[in-house]
Amino acid sequence: MKVKELLGILSLALLFNFLFGLSSSWAEVELKTSKVDQALFRLSGQVFFLSDVLSVQRNFKILKCLEKKSYLSIYLDRSIDDLLKVKIPEDAPGFNSFSPSNLLPYIELEKLKISSLGRGRDQLQVQELLGLGKKCGKVIWKTLQTGEKALFLTEVYLRDRFKKNEDLGGSLKELKNGLNVKENHEVLSFKMSPRLKKKFNKVMTEGMNKDVKQSVRPDESN
Repeated sequence: MKVKELLGILSLALLFNFLFGLSSSWAEVELKTSKVDQALFRLSGQVFFLSDVLSVQRNFKILKCLEKKSYLSIYLDRSIDDLLKVKIPEDAPGFNSFSPSNLLPYIELEKLKISSLGRGRDQLQVQELLGLGKKCGKVIWKTLQTGEKALFLTEVYLRDRFKKNEDLGGSLKELKNGLNVKENHEVLSFKMSPRLKKKFNKVMTEGMNKDVKQSVRPDESN
């Protein structure tokens, strides 16, 4: 083999090693800096991820403009402040110590949105926002995120439907139970300790009927 050919082969080998090492370094950096998005539950053919839940939690801040108690908070059996206070882990490994009861309101909210947002309405007028509170009336609708609009529309949906109801708490609970029967969900895989698994099963099936219990299948892996 000629010296020139040998030098050419060696150059290609060195270039290959350099590029391989560089790509490996990039992959390692990306792996260390990127956050894992965890699938949490499936509902109506859609999979909801950790990033979705975190986004909804941030959007709850928009409802702090309400002057009277939120119908949505009564429906979810959580105050807006309580929903905002919950520390949701921002990556999948954090769910090893996450209380499963804190996931339930987000599942119930998505079931409600299927019913409340399926009416073809996509915006509120200024007068309707004022009806929720003076601060809400200052909200500029077109500047809101989609998730924030959905919360407002859901709140107004509940108020319109149950505004003359004498037993508001009981009626909202009845609606929630009905949606739990109609819209089955499936909890997807995320790691948790055996103690939390047991607690999760209890929280997710408490008060639900047999059909809904059968739809809840937490992952059995540790």
